[in-house]
Formats: sequence, structure tokens, C-alpha cells
Amino acid sequence: MTTSVNDFSPFVGQPVRSVQTVLREIGNQYEQMPKVIPDGIYGTETEASVRWFQEFAGLPVTGVVDKATWDTLLEEYVALLAQREPPRCIQILPEDFVTIFPGEERGELKPIQAILKNISSELDTVEDLEITGIHDNNSVNSVKSIQKILGKEEHGKIDKDFWNDLSDIYEVHVSRPKFQR
Repeated sequence: MTTSVNDFSPFVGQPVRSVQTVLREIGNQYEQMPKVIPDGIYGTETEASVRWFQEFAGLPVTGVVDKATWDTLLEEYVALLAQREPPRCIQILPEDFVTIFPGEERGELKPIQAILKNISSELDTVEDLEITGIHDNNSVNSVKSIQKILGKEEHGKIDKDFWNDLSDIYEVHVSRPKFQR
């Protein structure tokens, strides 16, 4: 989900609280910025925060939120929200994905092999492999290692079920920060 300056309907009708909410979020990024609690009252803390932001943004320092200040606040706020969004996910396998058998050469095998390689660096029981796009012996052995870990038949084929299992293992052992595992 991408946020734009047109997505601020919660702020309509509450201009002071809206300014304070945006200032607070921006202030979380900058230690020097005076902190604001969104209370709906345009007091000295809010004015100080607005002045700090105006100076930071190269705007005239008035302590008043004019159109240029508001537009710049929203641009900074939207940029911060975009930084917090998780990276976009892509679908690696085509929707009409079919089973990859040992010995086959397929373009979509390369990202699968890259994932297997990453997993092998985290799990000693998974054989390392080269990323070739060919389901060669090393690739098949890596797949069988995963199948063995999961207590599944060790046939070495890559099908949708294997992909789903591999995705789960990757998420747990590679893509999550270590403190969440």
C-alpha cells in the first residue's frame, strides 16, 4: 500500500491535531525536533516543533502552519510512511507453475536455487548448491534435504507443495530478523 498526500481523510476537521500527529511522526525520526503530543491545542510545544521543522525544511520560520509548511510536512510524512512499508513482494513462480523434475533446465529454477542456497547457509543439513537453472544432482540433493527435514517423500521434485514448504522454511530461517525466530 502506497500513501499519498490525498490519503489524509482522518485529518479532515481536526487541523491542529492533524498537524500535531504529523509533527509527532516526523519528530520520531529527528531527536532534535521538539516533541508534540496530539492534544488539539496549538500551544508552545506545537509552535516550537513547527518552527524547528520550518527551519529544517528551509521554510520561513514563523511558527504558523501556512500552506507551504503543511504541504512540506505532508511530503515528509508520506516519505516516512513509505520507508516503514515492507518491501514489495513478487511472485517468483508463474501461476501455471508445473513440477520441475531432476535434470530439467528451467528459468524459474534460479530463484528457487537462490533460496535453497540461502537456507543451506542457515541449516547445515541442507546441501549447498550453485545457481544454474538446472535441476542437477546438487539441486536435487538440496531439495531432498528439505523434504527429509519435513518428513516428506525424498523424490527431489519441485512442485507447488515443495515451494510452499520451502517458502515457510525460508521465512523462518532466513528472512525474519534473528530476534523474531
